[in-house]
Amino acid sequence: MVPDSALCRCSILLAGFSAANLYAQTQAFDAYTYSSPPGYTLRTARDHVELSKIDQQRRSYCQIALYTSQPSLPSANEELDREWRDLVTRQFRVKGNPSSRALPLVNAPSSQVRAAEAAGNNGATMLTSLFLVRFPARYLSVVFNTPNAAAFSACQPDVTSLLTSLRMNGAARPPATAAVPISGRTTLAGSWQRIIASQPSGRYNMFTKTWEFDAAAAGNQFKQIYTYRFASDGTYTYQLDAENFNRQENSRIVERGTYTVANGAIQFQVKDYRDGTAKRGQEIPLVTRAVPASSVRRFLIGEHPKFQNSAGLQLQTQTGEWETYKAVK
Repeated sequence: MVPDSALCRCSILLAGFSAANLYAQTQAFDAYTYSSPPGYTLRTARDHVELSKIDQQRRSYCQIALYTSQPSLPSANEELDREWRDLVTRQFRVKGNPSSRALPLVNAPSSQVRAAEAAGNNGATMLTSLFLVRFPARYLSVVFNTPNAAAFSACQPDVTSLLTSLRMNGAARPPATAAVPISGRTTLAGSWQRIIASQPSGRYNMFTKTWEFDAAAAGNQFKQIYTYRFASDGTYTYQLDAENFNRQENSRIVERGTYTVANGAIQFQVKDYRDGTAKRGQEIPLVTRAVPASSVRRFLIGEHPKFQNSAGLQLQTQTGEWETYKAVK
């Protein structure tokens, strides 16, 4: 686990980098600006920007990821727990109990940091830290990864410099809360689809700059297609087609029923439920099962509340997250 003293050093270093940031180049992302430390490679993704620096001689690295800002939750602990779950435990295998501390940044005095030792997808051990930077009404997350304690100490001035440079813009982009037309689609009627597939059976080696075979990834190759078809007469069909490449089998779930829409939510009343499994290339025999209880899911048609350029049918899960279903032509 990351020693408590490592977290404390973040606070000690804060005062020394404010002046230096005045001379750094300011960059913008989402609803905030930041100053990138020198020597880092920048890569922009849909929901975050990643800054990375690799020391080939020491076979070491420093990785900093800044994520899109979010509306404040009722408590800082709730924000920290949610971001730790979404950005750390869902990506890495955390070892032991994480350490958490207050992080009184000058422009975000109620910020926090949580850190732990973890293992990545390739099994390599690393130290990961989550900085929760809390501004009035909004917060953002910064994830800091290094392979060991020595790299953590060497890279810490860089991440501290970046944290003290963060400034929230006056006009933050609010999350989507109302329906937005999508190529003429403003109603549920029609087909919507969500596809999830496994990672390639390989991993990119940052040091050799080549792709290497990953046995763990190769042993878990799959594809899942979720489809909702809403008819204008108030009936719907939900279908899940799943392929397991390693087991050489396909499975299917088909659910049919009626739906009603009120107050930004869809109520599903299931009338028929069937599922089945077969070897790949064979017809899947469906068996009638017990009908599940009725359910309700919040929805909107438009931009994902968390990600840009993700227009579609947004359905909220039981955990409060949003899933995007794209319109099927």
